Amino acid sequence: MNVSNIIEALLERTMIHTRLTHALIIALILALCVRSQPTPTHAAPHQQGAQAPVIASYKMDVQLDPVAKTVSGTEHITYTNPSKDTLNELYLRLYLRAFRDLNTTWMRESGGVSRGFPIKPDELGDITVHTLTLADGTDLLATTTLSDTLMRVPLPRPLAAGQQIELDVSWTSKLPRAFARTGYGGKNDTFFMVGQWYPKLAVYDRGQWDTEPWHANAEFFNDFGAYDVTISVPSGYVVAGVGMPTNPPQERDGRSVSHYTADDVTDFAFAASPDFQTRSARAGNVEIILYYLPEHAASVQEYLDAGVGTITTLSRWFGQYPHPRLTIIDVPNDAEGAGGMEYPTLITGGTGGLPDGSGFVAYVTAHEIGHQWWPMQTATNEATEPWLDEGLTEYSGARYNADAGDTLGFGPFAIGPATFE
Repeated sequence: MNVSNIIEALLERTMIHTRLTHALIIALILALCVRSQPTPTHAAPHQQGAQAPVIASYKMDVQLDPVAKTVSGTEHITYTNPSKDTLNELYLRLYLRAFRDLNTTWMRESGGVSRGFPIKPDELGDITVHTLTLADGTDLLATTTLSDTLMRVPLPRPLAAGQQIELDVSWTSKLPRAFARTGYGGKNDTFFMVGQWYPKLAVYDRGQWDTEPWHANAEFFNDFGAYDVTISVPSGYVVAGVGMPTNPPQERDGRSVSHYTADDVTDFAFAASPDFQTRSARAGNVEIILYYLPEHAASVQEYLDAGVGTITTLSRWFGQYPHPRLTIIDVPNDAEGAGGMEYPTLITGGTGGLPDGSGFVAYVTAHEIGHQWWPMQTATNEATEPWLDEGLTEYSGARYNADAGDTLGFGPFAIGPATFE
């Protein structure tokens, strides 16, 4: 199979929305073809001005209750039918239902353990939709049906190709103890990583809805859109979210209110803690901001060095990182289940409980930043084509670590710097 055939195979398996995505795929193939070179020099240029179509956008107003371990709120969803088909129904993903008891698909497949971290029956999570209406107030909730982590929503009127629909939703998410990329932990259980947490439209792709339930070994598949999210937390808490804050947090009635916006992204997540401290650095025009915990102060420079180096290098290899900011979230040692995860413009790290100098922070940071290209820009289906997500990301991050001379481990157990020859 020649390079042209490989590119065509890649394009066939991805949601191609923009010229930027084509450039990324071509850059990856060229990087693989010249893998013996320390720095690929033939990466396709960044397509300035290329944007993904706005398919599913969310305006949310949410409140974190650290005592109840819940996030409740409202969202206004604007969805445009991207296909040539007429749609008679929608599907909402309710990911936290995977943790509602030990008999869900996710729990049966995992045995209640994720990445070596078990979950206790009294520390589970869930999500409950309270209201679901059209923008004109027409109730939709009464006719919905639930199955595992999906809610089927019949439409009172068909949605034609290219037509737009607006939904209003209110819901409450109960977070689990830090587990499978989301939840709470840390000192006095005051650290929160809020991921896979809101009612989210499934993807209509190639003539059908993606209605596969969330499996224990699978990740995510989302449409591009714009996010406008207002987050209320108790005063004293620091919030870090996807995208950019529009202004400093505002104090209102004993609460701190933050406002984030993000365009051309596929998801939204945020973290909150009263103990977060921040440091920042720059990789060209990209601001890298680290939210770290005091007990991990010794790892700050490793986080920032890996952040700057990976953004700079992967931008050269695969096309420019397309956002003005990258946020890195440090996680507590007892909340490592929320570490090592990627969202658009935001990643979570962690020390793995290892002392400073182990190289673990640099490894995880480089890997998660690799996801900012795969799949955050290519929008591949991580459940059906994991090689286009974890496979390409592991190659990208590990190659960066090798070129940077990073090692992993101590003394005779140290690995690296690796070589790609």
